[in-house]
Amino acid sequence: MTKVEMIKAVAARVNEKYLAQYDEGNKPKPITKAQVELILDSYVEMVCDELPALDEKDKLPLPGLGGFKKVKVGERSGVANGVAWEKPEHYKLVFKPLPAFKEV
Repeated sequence: MTKVEMIKAVAARVNEKYLAQYDEGNKPKPITKAQVELILDSYVEMVCDELPALDEKDKLPLPGLGGFKKVKVGERSGVANGVAWEKPEHYKLVFKPLPAFKEV
């Protein structure tokens, strides 16, 4: 699924649920694909901005799916094609799904 396809699918589902809350005469304008894209891009920016300040115990939730957390990765070294290499200790972002998704 491409980003454009995902945005279309999310916009369709949101509008289906959002507009179902209102009577025929009082329905607001549907949510646009541009608004959905703005929301998704804003969430990604928020995750990237919050990552440096995040403790290893904390998670950034993605409601209904799981959460992101920061994991410490130790120093690594080795030899590849006769050339020695080293990778310093660093952090990586890991997504942990909710238990309901582990069987999918």
